[in-house]
Amino acid sequence: VSGGWDLAYGPYALAVIAASIGVMAIAYGAALLPFNPLHIPAWLFGPLGAYTVLYGVLTRRDPMYYALWGSIMVAIAASSALYEVVNPLVIVGVVIVLLVIAALVSRARGGG
Repeated sequence: VSGGWDLAYGPYALAVIAASIGVMAIAYGAALLPFNPLHIPAWLFGPLGAYTVLYGVLTRRDPMYYALWGSIMVAIAASSALYEVVNPLVIVGVVIVLLVIAALVSRARGGG
């Protein structure tokens, strides 16, 4: 692909998930962090969401599609990790507003 990476999404997404599970196992197994099952979605969806957004930007393949799903995964991760500090609805609301702004900017530029 000219101007972007030529990578398949799936194998690298699987590698991101596997690495995240490995780091989670080390952190909990070595008692570096107290185990909280409600944080497991943060371990899975945070890195995968970030990878998804980066994939869309770097490959230039449907960047809005990957930004949307990446943002949703990051919102799930943030809600899971920060539920004791921030109401999850606040995080979901911020993500929705950011996605609407991104869609409007994309449309104004002729991207959709």
